[in-house]
Amino acid sequence: MKKTDFAFLAVFLAATLIMVWPETARHLEGLTHNQRYRLGFLTFALLGPVGDLAAARLSGVLCPRPALLAAQALMWGLYGLSAALFFWLFNGAVALAQGTGLLPGGAWRFGGSFLTAFFSGSFFTEPFFTSLLVCCCFTLPFLAVRRLVGAALNILGAEGRWPDLRRASEAADWPDFIRSEAVILPLFRAPGLTFVFMLPSGLWLFTAAWFGVLLGGLIGLNRRKRP
Repeated sequence: MKKTDFAFLAVFLAATLIMVWPETARHLEGLTHNQRYRLGFLTFALLGPVGDLAAARLSGVLCPRPALLAAQALMWGLYGLSAALFFWLFNGAVALAQGTGLLPGGAWRFGGSFLTAFFSGSFFTEPFFTSLLVCCCFTLPFLAVRRLVGAALNILGAEGRWPDLRRASEAADWPDFIRSEAVILPLFRAPGLTFVFMLPSGLWLFTAAWFGVLLGGLIGLNRRKRP
């Protein structure tokens, strides 16, 4: 392992300890209420590159250059800044749609079996539909832009000049992006964010960023198994 691997591992372990600390929910609730956008930016700017490093190292790819890591941190920070708005906006839209009958759920179902009550009640359905909106309307477009910018930065580092949009798009390898997300989104992203939105709202941003590190590790392991 390189020194950067130990540094990023220490950051992830520290974030994990924060999550299991009994006072976490109360403190994050206060930060979310008073400084939600700052919390979103800083949390994702710190943990987002950790997930990228986990994906790269576990797949056998060399550690990204410092300049690329800095660009990734900035982009993840902007994602977190936007998430501080869109997480709540999409959740409110789902709750409104359920209240008007456009989406199922929206109230506890006490009749029938436990599973029927769980999967038809608001405790599950509101987070589930919110996660689908976040994944499809927010996270996927961000990941596509990030992949395009990353391809452009790689060409810039290799050739010393910015590529045009067509060249960067060709280097982004969109078929691989589509194949990967066709599996990752339904099996990992949507279920993971569903769990995130089942937590108190004060934990949404921090837990989503922490989950992104785990997802990066899973992506890296999957890529390493490829021939």
